[in-house]
Amino acid sequence: MLRRGDWNHYRYTYAEGREAEVAFDVQAAFLPASDRWPHGLRVLLEAEDTEERVLQALDALDALLVGRLRYAGRLELVLQVVDPALVAAVPGASVEHTPGWDYFQDRVSPSPVDWRRIEDRETVERLGLAADQRVRAIHRFFGDPPALRDVRERLLPEGFEFERDEGRHLAMAHVQPVEHISIITVGLLRLCEQSGVAYEGWNP
Repeated sequence: MLRRGDWNHYRYTYAEGREAEVAFDVQAAFLPASDRWPHGLRVLLEAEDTEERVLQALDALDALLVGRLRYAGRLELVLQVVDPALVAAVPGASVEHTPGWDYFQDRVSPSPVDWRRIEDRETVERLGLAADQRVRAIHRFFGDPPALRDVRERLLPEGFEFERDEGRHLAMAHVQPVEHISIITVGLLRLCEQSGVAYEGWNP
């Protein structure tokens, strides 16, 4: 089993506040589905302390490890395999075959909102910001001037301050606790989708 080195992770909330954590192979998320491993495989561990033993059992398999999910007290490994018939049972886990790359694309690969949260987390980590500190974030937008003017007018009553307008580029400032930054950016992402402009991220 191949385990590539470039991975990332994100979290999301489901079912009345329960949290799931997803780690994923970045190359698999960015590139088109590979014909080399055409079949999906879910491996649901019976206990978290069996992970290394399960991985060892899968090691000889012609497969690619593409995801690792933790939710509701469970741990799940997601693989793409050449021949699903070779995986009938795994000691310490139950297995479920899934068609093509569907499960990875639907449940593991990040959505645009997940990517936004990943970028926010990486920006916070790079800048060394504490979760409870307040930051004045400069949010950047790109698009046609009339659409950007609409975004500007919609944000001003929401506590945003005009920073600069450079034709097809707009910058607006907003102050919030670092721990709430993704609440703001996800809302901006959705506003931009409605307005036909691109949200380019933020910096202090």
